Amino acid sequence: MKSVGWLEKYHAGIGDEGEATAILNTYLNVADQFKSEDDYEEALRLCNRGSEIATIFNRPSHKGDFLWVSAQIFQRQGNLDQALSVIHESEKLLDPGTDWMTKGGQTSNFQNALVYEGRILGDDNYVSFGRSDEAVQSLDRAFQIADALVHRDANDQSWRGNLAMAGISMGDILRHSDARRALEIYDHTLRYLAEVPNNPHLERFEVELLAGSSYALRQLGRAKEADQRLEDAFAHLKQLKFNLDDKMDINSEGGKTLRALADSDAERGDLSKAIEIYEKLLNQMDRTESDKDFNLEDAVHLSSVCRSATALYRRAHQIDKASILERRRLELWRHWDQEIPNNAFVRHQLDMAGTT
Repeated sequence: MKSVGWLEKYHAGIGDEGEATAILNTYLNVADQFKSEDDYEEALRLCNRGSEIATIFNRPSHKGDFLWVSAQIFQRQGNLDQALSVIHESEKLLDPGTDWMTKGGQTSNFQNALVYEGRILGDDNYVSFGRSDEAVQSLDRAFQIADALVHRDANDQSWRGNLAMAGISMGDILRHSDARRALEIYDHTLRYLAEVPNNPHLERFEVELLAGSSYALRQLGRAKEADQRLEDAFAHLKQLKFNLDDKMDINSEGGKTLRALADSDAERGDLSKAIEIYEKLLNQMDRTESDKDFNLEDAVHLSSVCRSATALYRRAHQIDKASILERRRLELWRHWDQEIPNNAFVRHQLDMAGTT
């Protein structure tokens, strides 16, 4: 990566104050890219160096930015205690205070840190503590900040994306315990995203909101509306040219929508169709346990799909297939228990896999 070479040669110091923002943004963008490519060691190294430079330049909010990227990395590595500690430090540095509505970028990054805190605490699609009530508190604060700023400008795309990040995570947690409130969050977010049409970035969020809201609607006895939400989600995927027959991340928009459809079929009693979709998801995973890039987050997603598919096989009296998936899930977490011994999150997953 050319940017890394440039950063290595460029030894930023106090005399470079005029270029501080450009230097720090470059470090942050490159670190985030390494994080996306699962090169956590290099990403953390760049975050640490960026934090040092932010201290030299007396830019505490920039240091807060590096810390929330670091927190995401610790979360992905299963180091949840460290992730939570670092995200709290990030929030302290980024907190815009009482005049937060006037501080644009800093407020946006503070709101992002609150979302990541919620995911670390309790998002069931990520490596988390499973502390749902605490997670909702952080996510609700993030949601309220984004919502206030969305109301100021009907064309603001950035804050609508921030609103969606908080709304999706909060709705996905709440639908397990409070379907009515979850639906309110999903619907509120969908209304504001719809104000900016033909935006692929926001449309991907809409797909997740539509799929997620179908669960809440079914729990509320509104099955026809739930079916319509799924039809709308698939229509958006088609418009986005998302090929549902390709390899995919099973936690992607397409994967989540297919899974929501399967769960809807299962609730109606069409087990064969639901099983067919789950088998499709398992066969189309872009990364499996044998891939060198298969990470802990991938393991969470695979384990969740295996657990749901196992339950369907048992309902359909396909005991042999259920047993195969149960063993696969158990071996998955045994592997991770060897990779990161004595990790509390992994041990919990292993215990659950061994008792289901």
